[in-house]
Amino acid sequence: MNLAHGALFVVGSYAAYWVVSRLNLPILVALPIGVLAAAAFAYLMHLIFIRPVIGKPGFDNSTLIATVGISIAVSAAAILIFNPEYKVVPPIISGNFTVSEVQITKQGLLVIATSLALFGLVYLFLTYTRQGMAIRAVSQQQEAASLMSIPVVRTYGMVIAISGALAGLAGVLLSPFFFLNPNSGFNPMIQALIVTIFGGLVLCSASSNLSWRSTTASPGRSPASSC
Repeated sequence: MNLAHGALFVVGSYAAYWVVSRLNLPILVALPIGVLAAAAFAYLMHLIFIRPVIGKPGFDNSTLIATVGISIAVSAAAILIFNPEYKVVPPIISGNFTVSEVQITKQGLLVIATSLALFGLVYLFLTYTRQGMAIRAVSQQQEAASLMSIPVVRTYGMVIAISGALAGLAGVLLSPFFFLNPNSGFNPMIQALIVTIFGGLVLCSASSNLSWRSTTASPGRSPASSC
């Protein structure tokens, strides 16, 4: 489990803020820089802390502890470099309009549209590409995937880099709504963790239900493993 997504959120946000405030470049230039900075930091984290323990006993606990430590270190580094004061990241699309006395920001609509588009792209990537199938295979059964010549270590690195890029993008897009500070990534990480846990519980329940139904329909068949 990777609990450093909040740190990656902060890395992408502060990278974009630095480009805008120090280099005086527009936010459209800072956006890809923030995304790339978060992806690069995530891959570096993989090389130093995660790759050495892949496939070893206690891998899950080791990555959990390492990513929590990285989150704390990133927050401390942000305080030292940028100070704890709140920062302002400009929106990509400024302005708002009112519908039925409800004020809607154009940046908010951009966030919604980007989220839906990325959801579809990630789904297509995981479902129809060789790399996506490799990711699903490694997540379901790492040893079997390795026996099928799937590069497990490289797949882990690709997943972490992609997740870092998405977290960095989220940081740049959401920072205009919430003033940027070294702990800005904490709340999004907690919310994402809650969604992941409940989503996993729903899938687990559905899998168990389907397994029970198939076993009931075929009495001589042993139930499939679930969760």
